[in-house]
Amino acid sequence: MTNTKIEKHENTAQAIDSLSSLITKAGASLAGMAGIAYLYGSNYLTAYYSKIGAPWVMPLFSSEQIARQGLSGILLMVIAAICSVITLMNGNTSSEGLRKSGLRLGVISLLLILFTLAIPKTYISPLTERFLVFLSSMLFLFSAGVIAGLLISRLKDSKSQWKSDQILLLMLIYTISIATTPSTLANSQAEADINFKDSGLPYALLDGDTSTQWRLLRTFGDKVLIMHLTPSVKDRKFKLVATESLTINSIATQ
Repeated sequence: MTNTKIEKHENTAQAIDSLSSLITKAGASLAGMAGIAYLYGSNYLTAYYSKIGAPWVMPLFSSEQIARQGLSGILLMVIAAICSVITLMNGNTSSEGLRKSGLRLGVISLLLILFTLAIPKTYISPLTERFLVFLSSMLFLFSAGVIAGLLISRLKDSKSQWKSDQILLLMLIYTISIATTPSTLANSQAEADINFKDSGLPYALLDGDTSTQWRLLRTFGDKVLIMHLTPSVKDRKFKLVATESLTINSIATQ
């Protein structure tokens, strides 16, 4: 009877230790995602402002603004990673199951983006193209989250000793979440914003300059970045002005 109690106690201690170890690894991975959020935001903003012709604005962004931009981008990835860890802890899936799920999602998203790029512009509207790019990017990020869960599982199985397959998984997460997705989404958004006919950027009236139709891009504290949108990049003008010198309109002025 005593032996049975001791055995149960040891099993409970082992389960708690295993759970604690898994939570610690999950916490470390999520902390690493905070770094990924910053890199994601930096790559997104760099790609966006380079596309519209204003790469010089990057030093104006604070670290907090960059991280916030990235956090909104990888939110789906974080959710997928958390769900993967929870399903592992509950025993509802295995490392192999996560691997197959991550690969399926990655292949589907890759095929979708290739399909979108292969369609001639004359057969697809800009809005539809943006939706397909967004959908494929979200699937890509979700697959990266699943792969992050797989990495946590592999680390648990190997007792935190890094192996070649785990390093490959880490590189795959980096490629999907930092090197590929942010620039793809940023370029798609930038193309929509600089579309001379259909740009959704709000109009802005600048005091003392009623002849130029400015577009509002972003606020930086008490300053606002505005753009004079033209079909040609070389003719495009940008200004950083005080907030009180602007009047925002939803439609163009005649």
